[in-house]
Amino acid sequence: MIYKHRNIMIDSNRWICIKDDEIVNLTHTEFVILMFLIEGKDKVLTREYCKTNIFYHDGEEMTNQLDVYINYLRNKLGKDLIRTVRKVGYILD
Repeated sequence: MIYKHRNIMIDSNRWICIKDDEIVNLTHTEFVILMFLIEGKDKVLTREYCKTNIFYHDGEEMTNQLDVYINYLRNKLGKDLIRTVRKVGYILD
């Protein structure tokens, strides 16, 4: 499946991300987070959802893992791509 948002395209069948016609190397976790954000373009990706669907570590508490990965994505794809919804999660701009 191919998903697009602005100048970003991800291909979930080939696990690749392209920005401005150039491949961007993403880790597995970065790719999964970006895919969730793009699939639900107009929805907030909540911390709770990430805790149960991305960072499931046998009862370990998710500390700032999501914030760190969002920062990695912002550095690779652009600071203005992902907007923080305070105390809730993140959404694509």
